[in-house]
Amino acid sequence: MKKLLVLVASFFISLPSAQAQSVGINTNVPHPSAMLEIQSNNQGMLPPRLSAQERDAILNPATGLMIYCTTSNCLNYFDGSEWKELCGNTAPTAHICGQDFVDIRDGEIYTTVEIGGVCWLAENLRYNPGNNVYAGTGSYAPDSVGLYYNWNGALQGALTQNGVPGTIQGSCPIGWHVPTKDELTNLNTAVGGSSNALKREDQGSGAGQGTNTSGFGAILAGYYIPLYGLLNTGTTNYFWSTTEYSLTAQAYVRFMNDNSDFFIETQQQKMTYLPVRCIRNE
Repeated sequence: MKKLLVLVASFFISLPSAQAQSVGINTNVPHPSAMLEIQSNNQGMLPPRLSAQERDAILNPATGLMIYCTTSNCLNYFDGSEWKELCGNTAPTAHICGQDFVDIRDGEIYTTVEIGGVCWLAENLRYNPGNNVYAGTGSYAPDSVGLYYNWNGALQGALTQNGVPGTIQGSCPIGWHVPTKDELTNLNTAVGGSSNALKREDQGSGAGQGTNTSGFGAILAGYYIPLYGLLNTGTTNYFWSTTEYSLTAQAYVRFMNDNSDFFIETQQQKMTYLPVRCIRNE
């Protein structure tokens, strides 16, 4: 490996004098159309790995400059005017929390808010992955309250996440993830255990009247169960976590209602359809 790195470095140092001559590493007959050809059957070429924020800090990037973006987990190149992804999308720019965020998958625009030092979508997720999702109607249509996901829909087939945060994107946008149980606990701690601080001002009443002092904008959207329909709208709300409670049946959620100030950790059946809030990868 050290020899390979030395050869690559030597190639770039000698570029001015190489002119039209092709250089080969592990091959004596590099293709004449290539200035550099590397052959290996057990190693790859590793480009610089930068976050979107680090990439955007590059001054006057050259057309054709290439990096691996750790924010979107994709190779990026600069086309002379903007960064592009070799995964097929326009590369997302580094997002500043508190500004609107555009989901490049479907063009949906979300408000965002920083709570407890981390960035959250300040709206329920509206992305439709095409499976394990339910769209309400009327006052509970996606434009008003987002979509409802069962646990598999929220995680999009990923395995449970019982510890390290930020590893399950699920149905969330690129660079965001479905929160773990602990991340929802941190959210609760950041607002002093007050669900009223998380609820929109028009949600709840009496002891459960929302104040939205956090800017989180939670809606009492209820939940959907196949064969039973959309239930408890205007009175309850649950948010999925990626953490399993039971291997086959249940996962951890956070619960709030219309007549109390609590944001309680509990469990919910994985087949129940609930809203999803996403947290930004840091």
